[in-house]
Amino acid sequence: MRAPAPIGHIGITCRRGRGCRWYGLVLGWELLLGPLDKSSDDSHLSDQIRDAFGEPNISFRQAYLLTSNEITIEFFQFLTHGDIGYEHF
Repeated sequence: MRAPAPIGHIGITCRRGRGCRWYGLVLGWELLLGPLDKSSDDSHLSDQIRDAFGEPNISFRQAYLLTSNEITIEFFQFLTHGDIGYEHF
């Protein structure tokens, strides 16, 4: 039997931007960073954002929370439109 692989980071998409607050209140997760507004117009991040989401023009809000066992949870709220990302997501 293989040992479980360690997890250091998980990403979650929220439609209305309430996920961070809910997870923080209900599960006691600590806000590490954010929320930050980002877009493909940001010159220093534009190529990475386009490559990650497969869209030429995108904007989103991003925040990071820390669980009690030190797993980082990354939240996204897409501001551009609802159907972002690759088909296999």
